[in-house]
Amino acid sequence: GAHIGITGRSTQELKALQKEFRSMGVRCESIVADLTQSEAVEQVWAQVTQAFGHVDILVNNAGIGLVGDVEKTSDEDFDRLMKVNVSGVFHCCKALVPHMLASGAGNIINIGSVAGLVGIEQRFAYSATKGAVVAIRSPSSDSKHPSSPSYFVPVTKKGDPGVHVFTAREGLTIADPSTHLVVMDGEEA
Repeated sequence: GAHIGITGRSTQELKALQKEFRSMGVRCESIVADLTQSEAVEQVWAQVTQAFGHVDILVNNAGIGLVGDVEKTSDEDFDRLMKVNVSGVFHCCKALVPHMLASGAGNIINIGSVAGLVGIEQRFAYSATKGAVVAIRSPSSDSKHPSSPSYFVPVTKKGDPGVHVFTAREGLTIADPSTHLVVMDGEEA
């Protein structure tokens, strides 16, 4: 089975989830961190590497929402959503891709949303951030059309080792869970 590293801002929630994974016989480490800070992300990878040796799969699942249109969304709220929903994904990808390239393989799953493609009424800022998450990929002629439920493309230029980014907007199943998995989780809205 997979070894799982989880991170988020709530020690209590992380410990509860860690306990749940461990009760199922899964090796799980929890790390409290603010993924909007690149330095914190670097510390997460140092701890994950120490615990597991390497990471095969990164799941960027941090995300918060906000109700409101462009007129009702404050600058502070918009910036907060961008930091959590977009900067966190960027920091994690930037920190982990070099390690995946060095090992010759890896997968990154960014949790997106249909809102990132079509927008949702009264979810202006959330839709904008999920549009950015959907765009965190490299164009490739091998990719499925972005309107499909999930698709993947290389995170680096064509011909580099097999590091791929998946953007999931609907149900996603990992076919081979016998790898190291890091779940990046966000805060409650």
